[in-house]
Amino acid sequence: MVIAIIGVLVGLLLPAVQRARESARRSACSNNLKQLGVGMHGYVAARKVFAKGANFPPGLSGTAAGWQYGYTLLSAHVMVLPFIEQADLYNFVNKSKTCNDHHDGATFGLVPVKGFLCPSSNQTFKSGTLPGNQYAWSAGSNPTMAGYGSDYLPATGVQSEANVLQTTNGMIVACKGTRINEVADGLSKTILASEFLSGVGGNTYPFDVFAVSSWAASDKDFMTEAELTSAGSSTPSASNLQNGLRWSRGLPMQTLLNTAAPPNWAQPTVGAVALGGWLNSFTNQIIPPRSMHDGGVNALMADGAVVFIRNEVDVNLFQRLGHRSDGSAVDVNAL
Repeated sequence: MVIAIIGVLVGLLLPAVQRARESARRSACSNNLKQLGVGMHGYVAARKVFAKGANFPPGLSGTAAGWQYGYTLLSAHVMVLPFIEQADLYNFVNKSKTCNDHHDGATFGLVPVKGFLCPSSNQTFKSGTLPGNQYAWSAGSNPTMAGYGSDYLPATGVQSEANVLQTTNGMIVACKGTRINEVADGLSKTILASEFLSGVGGNTYPFDVFAVSSWAASDKDFMTEAELTSAGSSTPSASNLQNGLRWSRGLPMQTLLNTAAPPNWAQPTVGAVALGGWLNSFTNQIIPPRSMHDGGVNALMADGAVVFIRNEVDVNLFQRLGHRSDGSAVDVNAL
């Protein structure tokens, strides 16, 4: 009888203990994002702009990088390292033209950074050989995200800055640091970063990255739910687990996401046409925030505040939260 009572009590207590543990993990995740915000605002104070999404290593120019340009670009994570008590790690940035020295270097790109991992996810990354990353900067609501990877090559004249800025409407742009006065909707009403997850293999949440045929959208700044469903349910031509493997890489799906689709979107993260090994051979991408938290994701606003955004948020409202200047400022307190 006593054993039976103890069993009942344990059964009652266990869910409460699990909820308490998850609450603590979610709080730790929120603090990780908060620190990224502190780091980014430290960068803004020093440079007068938000960090670019794709940055040359110190001392390396675009023309010198040649074909390795897209492999060499450093993330905004790297740029904020000196401002989040990781200056020693930042100082290991290798000025060599060899991409592997940056992203696969044991003293730099392969170093796990605890603050870049959400304690709720408990994910491993490619058999544990890569450090992983579960926070990404927002490029806005438009899935085109032009100007990253092989599309952004100063050595060949590339896409002009004007073309890039026409599509990348979020806080973090590849080729240009966003100034505070360019955020017309206000820092407190624009998403700066959020959580995301790497795939786990197969048709299982949080999915792989799938390549699908190019999709149509009446307005890519604000894709409709039907347009998103059409893109996400297209038959994939390829898939892989490249997303979220390296915190050092300044490319979409590594350290950049967008707000085209809502948090924890029920469909896979997708890219149009083809998937390169480094995920820089296509530009149409739907990379939603994802987490293992119940019901939503933590998001960092551009003013440094962290909010919890639920999965059921209105799609158009969420897209507008990612757009820095759509003219329709959203009150995050109403989410």
